[in-house]
Amino acid sequence: MTFGYRRLSLFSALFTAVILITGSLLVLSRAIPHLINPEQVNSEGMILIAILGVIINGFGFFRLKTGMSQSEKVLS
Repeated sequence: MTFGYRRLSLFSALFTAVILITGSLLVLSRAIPHLINPEQVNSEGMILIAILGVIINGFGFFRLKTGMSQSEKVLS
């Protein structure tokens, strides 16, 4: 690996962290008003999305478990 490829892995980890932090702030900004004024929940839709999320995250975990980059080593 040349120096450029190692740096690319770190930039992708930084990009992922920025996306996760931005998404978390967006979810919090939308969730706080709903805590103050609760609404009816669509439970069937929530269960289906939760199952889909577990499947996708499990696939990603097993796919990246043997990785050698710094961001992939965090999983082990």
